[in-house]
Amino acid sequence: MTKIIKGHDTGSCFWIMPVKVKDINKDTNDIENVIEFKNAEISIDEEDFKSYLFPIVLKFFNDNLDMNRKRLDVEKDEYTNGIETSFIWNLTNNYFTVDDIKLMIKEIEKIVYLLTNDYNNSYLDYVKKDYDWILYEDNSLDHSLLNNKKFQDELVEKNKDKIIKFYVDFNKFMVNMVNVAIENEYNLIIMCGP
Repeated sequence: MTKIIKGHDTGSCFWIMPVKVKDINKDTNDIENVIEFKNAEISIDEEDFKSYLFPIVLKFFNDNLDMNRKRLDVEKDEYTNGIETSFIWNLTNNYFTVDDIKLMIKEIEKIVYLLTNDYNNSYLDYVKKDYDWILYEDNSLDHSLLNNKKFQDELVEKNKDKIIKFYVDFNKFMVNMVNVAIENEYNLIIMCGP
């Protein structure tokens, strides 16, 4: 079941929270150089993160942000659709400004609107391609049919309410996180994978 957990889940989750970097001239992935705002942290299973958020996250991840450039031993990797980025999946702080997260929230609002009102809009193509994880949530399905693209598309559309709910819930958490970050003078939000 797709869900977002308030707080820190030690399982195979992405952890998202406001942070401050103590010294930009030091390794920004060193836990001693990062002040975490744990009270605002959320955890999302990495499969849900991949299926629903990753294409959106990559759209707003800035490789050139100083905090991302100052992570030691981080190189660019190639992900979905040949996108080359220094966003790192495992145990690495991937930094976003609060303003980047605000833009991401607006993007998700647009995606929710289109999923609800214009499901076949081509704007959604970049996020729909990874919705396959939802196909495995129903154990009653004949999994051999999941290789059939037409069947996949129909099944995803039938389950779009689950996807929309995930986005709505995620945005609620992120709006709250942005507000908490601003109130407490945290100017960054990290996403760190398991």
